[in-house]
Amino acid sequence: MTFFKVVLWLQLSLFVWLQAGLWLGTGSLVELWQLDQRVADKRAQTIEKQTRNASLLQEIVDLKGIGAHESAEAIEEKARLHLGMIRPNESFFVITNPRE
Repeated sequence: MTFFKVVLWLQLSLFVWLQAGLWLGTGSLVELWQLDQRVADKRAQTIEKQTRNASLLQEIVDLKGIGAHESAEAIEEKARLHLGMIRPNESFFVITNPRE
């Protein structure tokens, strides 16, 4: 083999070794893409949790209220929506859709 062929083979081997590290090794592009996806998923989860926290905080503020009257209204609203509360002498109607 001539000197130029040896140098060419060394360069080619070095190139293949570097490319393998870039695509397959630790810190490779594939790993980077996977980490980017995980970060995007975590950001989406964070946004969901921040939205939920904001609604819970608003619910706390509504339940505490400024005065006893406002607080009682918020508690009554929750009882009506979630527990099916009905006042005395009040009629309860259920409207159903016959197509469902």
